[in-house]
Amino acid sequence: MSRKRIREERLDSFVIPVSTIEKMNELNHNTYKTGKEHGMALCLDKTDKKEMKIVPGKSSVGDEISIWVPETCNKKEHKYIGSFHTHPRPSETAFSAMDLFSSCSVRSKLDCVGMNERGEIVCFAKKNQKESCQKDAKALVELENMYSEFDEEYDGDIIPDAVIKTVDKLVENKFISKKIL
Repeated sequence: MSRKRIREERLDSFVIPVSTIEKMNELNHNTYKTGKEHGMALCLDKTDKKEMKIVPGKSSVGDEISIWVPETCNKKEHKYIGSFHTHPRPSETAFSAMDLFSSCSVRSKLDCVGMNERGEIVCFAKKNQKESCQKDAKALVELENMYSEFDEEYDGDIIPDAVIKTVDKLVENKFISKKIL
């Protein structure tokens, strides 16, 4: 089986270097081995004045269905702009309803999730930093909560079509950009 060659990626004005993508892949592998979500802060390297280069920040480990990623960068020359985390069980979509809701916060500019059905890393960048897209994602969270009330075994993964449609709407309305790494 041939492996896809990792290369630097661009999403809007952000540059995601190979080293950052390799760290995401490492966390994906850790999740595959442990069954727990792994994540890290995504930080802007302020020392590079030409490009908005994304570097890894502080890492964390969650449990089987959730994670808290600290908004902490490793150096003072770095600035928090978003997060990356993994999902232990692949699903049709990378982002859950709550992931989409969280990534729509005003503070977040770039969010990535790994371990969807195809093993890809999916990233979303907000185009308009002055607004929040949370109202578009809030209905998904409410629907997910409703499902969880009816079934104790509910695993937190909403009907994928609803998430896909909401993401497509946000991309169509030029609110977010989407990139598969």
